[in-house]
Amino acid sequence: MTSRERCSFLRAELVSVASFGLNHLANSKESFRMGNAKETNELSRLLELIPHYRAPSNSFDEVFSQTEEQAKAWYRVLTGHSRGGDPSVAASKPLTAEDVAKRWRVAKEHLQEHACAIFESVKRRNSEVDPIPYIISAAQWQSLAKGIAQRARLLDRILRDVYGPQTLLEKGLLPHELIYGTYAYLGALRGTLLAGQPMLSLYAAQLCRDSTGTWYVLADRTQGPSGGGYSVENRIALSRVLPEEFRDMLVQRSAPFFAALRETMNRNAVNCKGDSWMVLMSPGIRSSTYFEDAYLARYLGYTLAQSNDLTVRSGQVFLKTLGGLKRVSNILRRVPDLECDPLELEASAIGVPGLCQAVRDHQIAVSNHLGSGWAEIPALMAILPRLCHELLGEDLILPSWPTWWCGDPGSRQYVESHKESMIFRNAFEKRKEAGFLRHRTDFHHQVSESSTRPPYPWEQVATHPITFSTTPCWYENKVVGMPIVMRVFATAVEDDYQVLSGGIARVGQAGQPLDESLSSGQMSKDVWVLGDSPVPPMSLRRPPQSSLELRRTSFELLSRVADELHWLGRCSERAACMVRHARFCANRLSGEIDLDILPVLTHVVDALEDKEHSIGQNAPPSDLLVALRTKLVDFVFKGGNSALPVTLIGVRRNANLIRDRLSSDSWQILSRLDIEPVDYSEYTLSDVLPQLGQLLDNLTAFAGLVSESMTRGPGWLFLDMGRRIERMQYQLRLVDQLLVPVYPRLTPLLEAMLDIMDSSITYRYRYLMNIEIGPVLDLLLQDQSNPRSMVFQLVQLREHLDVLLEVDQEGILVQRNSIQECLDLLLIADINDATLCHPTPPELKSSALGPHTPETRLDLARISSKIATALSDLSEYLTKRFFTHTAQAQQLGKLTK
Repeated sequence: MTSRERCSFLRAELVSVASFGLNHLANSKESFRMGNAKETNELSRLLELIPHYRAPSNSFDEVFSQTEEQAKAWYRVLTGHSRGGDPSVAASKPLTAEDVAKRWRVAKEHLQEHACAIFESVKRRNSEVDPIPYIISAAQWQSLAKGIAQRARLLDRILRDVYGPQTLLEKGLLPHELIYGTYAYLGALRGTLLAGQPMLSLYAAQLCRDSTGTWYVLADRTQGPSGGGYSVENRIALSRVLPEEFRDMLVQRSAPFFAALRETMNRNAVNCKGDSWMVLMSPGIRSSTYFEDAYLARYLGYTLAQSNDLTVRSGQVFLKTLGGLKRVSNILRRVPDLECDPLELEASAIGVPGLCQAVRDHQIAVSNHLGSGWAEIPALMAILPRLCHELLGEDLILPSWPTWWCGDPGSRQYVESHKESMIFRNAFEKRKEAGFLRHRTDFHHQVSESSTRPPYPWEQVATHPITFSTTPCWYENKVVGMPIVMRVFATAVEDDYQVLSGGIARVGQAGQPLDESLSSGQMSKDVWVLGDSPVPPMSLRRPPQSSLELRRTSFELLSRVADELHWLGRCSERAACMVRHARFCANRLSGEIDLDILPVLTHVVDALEDKEHSIGQNAPPSDLLVALRTKLVDFVFKGGNSALPVTLIGVRRNANLIRDRLSSDSWQILSRLDIEPVDYSEYTLSDVLPQLGQLLDNLTAFAGLVSESMTRGPGWLFLDMGRRIERMQYQLRLVDQLLVPVYPRLTPLLEAMLDIMDSSITYRYRYLMNIEIGPVLDLLLQDQSNPRSMVFQLVQLREHLDVLLEVDQEGILVQRNSIQECLDLLLIADINDATLCHPTPPELKSSALGPHTPETRLDLARISSKIATALSDLSEYLTKRFFTHTAQAQQLGKLTK
């Protein structure tokens, strides 16, 4: 900051302090109480209706420090007298403070029922939406929008120069430290922008008001601005909760802005053809904004993709779908610059390898352009006024919160003289967490130009603390005042920028940090920009007269989504089998126990896990019983590589990854799949059975929803294939461990097989109390009417593969033939031969899961091995062909002599 700019700022500060004192005196609550004019009657009445509302004496109040027109708008919103602002058209009895409290209590209840209903998984406190909107008049918004559009235009021009001719650097207007001293500048992307394309297709600014009511920009967001999806979500929710107020106060619509954004994306698309796709690239479930990304993608009509959904082949970017690779023409990214390409940028990033080269070759458009994150560095805010004069020939309409870059001698001198009252931060890193007001003592002592250890002066910026304005919020069943910051958005339209009429605001309790992050604060608010004329309705949906091609199903499902649905099916089925298995063991090990069958039950308990870990059968019965119970409870509660809690984590993880693909009912069921921890020092089987019963109820309910409510598309197909494969693999493992070996007592093992495979009732209905291995094998292996039998699963898999023939006839045909061979093998198998016992061959004795008995049912073992191999091959094929799109090996050439 130059000396002239510093003097201007100090003079403005003195004027602001003086004017604030006069303003605060004139607009204080006491003046409203004493006012006799008709215009202040509503405001005086409002003081009585919101008795808990307080604002700090040094803060600008959004209600009582405003103009009469703006304050009356607040009155209409807070009290519900929205019909033309005439309080006489209201109630038959005088309005009371309890009436106002009831109004917002009911509004909050409705909001909790309807708002954010799509993504109930976000349960954080700061994700709540305040039912009281933040109101801005049309006149105020016009000035703000003009400043936002200018700022977006300015930053776009700066980025074009920095990644282009760099004339600002040559003229000395842009210090070289701000470009080459930060990792945020991606020099490899210089010169890659196509003529006519903006660097910033989407821009966001974090705004606040100081104690005088002046608007300032806290931060610029230029690489992947978040919050747009939340603003749409909040707007839809609040317009349903307050429909009359939304209509009568002529609130401006947000749809025109997103229509303009979509038009900008279409205009910037590269090689856009009929079969090209537009995608919104999200960091995925690891990002706190993932659910907003999903909502925004759905609202814009784009495909929500993650980095592993995209691949670069022959210099072009493709989307991996079940039907093959689909060309992508434009990417609206929410991924930071350095995480976009692990080949050229951040090696540890989960990005799209080769994306930078595709951008250089102009084979893909990325919005915002790669490298645009450089404009977010805090040091740039300190020199924006002079850059605005240079590039636009205008004064900066909407100033940044006064920032001093310590690399400038004049600014450093000012900072050194005021450093005890200033806040220091890194000049090149945006704020990644709450705590903008936190004092950085490590920077505080390194301001001097003679500093010989980092952080050096040019690596620092300094600012003064901020006193945020206060706005009404519904908190703890009363209307209270909270500090507020607001995020607004702009999108490129030809040679200018269109600003969203509204935005998203964040509020927090007094003393709570508020900064440029959307995660700061207590809750969010919808921003209502009031109009001066009726607002025509607008929707992003197609007009009614446009015709849509009828579609039933399609293999354009993302490969990643198909993969996660497949494993959701596998994990949920595995969990159900584990729960039934553990429930059988718990029932047999509780109550009155026949100690003679404990050695046999040992094999059933050992089969809970996929590893050889047998409990000693030669121990005394009392010790053996304790050991079996301990292992069972550990399996249910304690966890391990193959224990129940790990499988349930797998279910929830896969469900989280495809949250936007699951219905609300399915999500609510899956979110309840959890194990409550118990005190291991005092555990009993009574802790096991109730939780197993609840888990099985939820897993069965999810299976029922999948069966009865899920559309029979490719997503359902891969989910069901996962369930069938996992059910057979679990059954085959039990057959190998319990029935292939010849144990002395067989009946308890047969009972276990029937109970775990949910076939006990059918068996007893047919054979009463006579349990023999032949009928059990017939029911579990060959009975086509039993949905738990092996034959039934193979028939279902064969039908699913028939559907996939149109995608890859050659590869699917190989897998289908293998499944058909297994099916034929089972259908023609002689059950009597499968029950015959033979001496155990050496290869089975050495198998980890094989029998450790002198005799073995060899025919049964061969059938099991054949089916297990076919299932393993099918699973590997599905992964390579549909989920990872692994390219076939290429012959480089033959060796020559």
